[in-house]
Amino acid sequence: MASKKQKREPRLSHGPTIKTTGWRKKVNPFFIEAAEYQKKVLKLTRSGSVADREEADRLSQNLPPDLMRRAEQLHDEMKASSKHRRQGAVAIYGLEGLPPGSTISEAQYMLGWLCWFKYNKTLTQLLRERESGKLKAIKQFHQILLEFDKWQYGYTDPNKLKFKTDVDHFDLMFAGLDLGLDTLEPDELADCFDEVCDCEDGHDPVNLAKLRERIDKAFPAV
Repeated sequence: MASKKQKREPRLSHGPTIKTTGWRKKVNPFFIEAAEYQKKVLKLTRSGSVADREEADRLSQNLPPDLMRRAEQLHDEMKASSKHRRQGAVAIYGLEGLPPGSTISEAQYMLGWLCWFKYNKTLTQLLRERESGKLKAIKQFHQILLEFDKWQYGYTDPNKLKFKTDVDHFDLMFAGLDLGLDTLEPDELADCFDEVCDCEDGHDPVNLAKLRERIDKAFPAV
């Protein structure tokens, strides 16, 4: 689910910006292919053409079989190795304790999604704080319910909501953090995002490095 894009300042440099492709050697090819596929979908989703948006829906619901197969293979490989670590989706959307292969409703997904990106905390965490009687958590919970009802009854488009954390950048960073993005220098990280992200503006190395650090802290290796 994508957020509305904001203008970003161009990278500061004392000379001409030199794009490199060295980052590709450090990043798992699957991440690059999946990110480029998602970039295509997002561009079609934001198109003013009804046909383009319908094509975006089709591509989202019919992922290439080879991409799905490789995703499952990579998941199994990471699960069997010591490198398998982050459980972000499990925490964000309240999937703790559910057996493998479980699904959640769209409503549960949206509640978890709104809570995380609005307050950078899981719905489980917010409910725990609310139950302890914290006034701030009580107010945040009611605000989440308001945003949820506005979405449920068609008064708001989640894609146009603004958060401190850019949703698309978070998704990309999280998806690739165990696939090589954790090894990139800040400038390499920016070059990578310049290619695989659908932003029309350049990416700031410092901001991306800070985002990577925040995600790494919120979802540490296990």
